[in-house]
Amino acid sequence: MNKLEILEDECYTHHINLIDANIDNLTGAFINYKSTNIIALKSNLDTNSRTCVLCEELGHFYKDATYNINCKDLNYISKQEHKAKGYAYERLVPYDELVNLKNLNLYEIAEHFDVTPVFLTNTISYYVSKYG
Repeated sequence: MNKLEILEDECYTHHINLIDANIDNLTGAFINYKSTNIIALKSNLDTNSRTCVLCEELGHFYKDATYNINCKDLNYISKQEHKAKGYAYERLVPYDELVNLKNLNLYEIAEHFDVTPVFLTNTISYYVSKYG
């Protein structure tokens, strides 16, 4: 099974409804409505993008990094997004494995982890801020 299939299987295991949607300004969203968990993903994502977005949305679920849609506290929203993104970075691009690939370029490393170059760049920034 590839990473995307594993993540999709986890959604099934945890009774998270996974739907494709035409979302204008978002690539994905984790929604909990009346004890029903839903992850909506933009329907036109390529496989690596879908993997990255799905893992981040699962991060909201696993890290309880949720907030009410009417929340106006941008600091709180930012903290919850940081938790979910951190989960995805650490899961899809483990630090110990990343540091061993220093002889490859950005695109080769992204391909190795089956993530997008933008996701990998954000992951590197996350690790630099975490470890220095």
